[in-house]
Amino acid sequence: MAAHVDRERVSLFFTLLLERYAELRASEEAAPRVRKPEQPPVEMPAEEAPRAGRDLSRELLDDVITLFGLGDLDGGLISFERLLFLHPDNPRVGAFVKKYQDKILKLYEDVYTKDDVVLEFGPQARNPKLAFYEKYEPLKIIRNLVRDSDDGHVSSVLQASTLGPLKTLALINFLSRPGILKIAR
Repeated sequence: MAAHVDRERVSLFFTLLLERYAELRASEEAAPRVRKPEQPPVEMPAEEAPRAGRDLSRELLDDVITLFGLGDLDGGLISFERLLFLHPDNPRVGAFVKKYQDKILKLYEDVYTKDDVVLEFGPQARNPKLAFYEKYEPLKIIRNLVRDSDDGHVSSVLQASTLGPLKTLALINFLSRPGILKIAR
């Protein structure tokens, strides 16, 4: 029964969050825009270049808020994890994380820290198709923390991590989706 009440409370929270975010976005779009001086274009590799005029971090943040607001906690967490590892230094992302970290952290803690699960490398840990994850420093950090942990417990990984509990658990969860990490049974 308590889990049901918690889910209802979390769902209500994100519904209200979605409404507030829509209000803020409408007022931001209605405000006059300050023209910034033109900067020379930054060259990016073709596969990483965003489509013209799109703010990918904003789109992912919109996804997070919309999915949580609709009660799709798993979908919201997927978008949240992508947001954290693709746009870790974005000020808007930082403000969102700062404001809602306790509520989102609770979702991860229910899975990973409640019983202090043991992590191990999954069947996809050496899959060459997933080797591109190695170019993302935060994901390498998490993999190294799990590898270097004496006992594999999440508590040990969290204690050794410099990324903070929310980001550490989010990236553990992110790496568990394709089977790079898994909970030992």
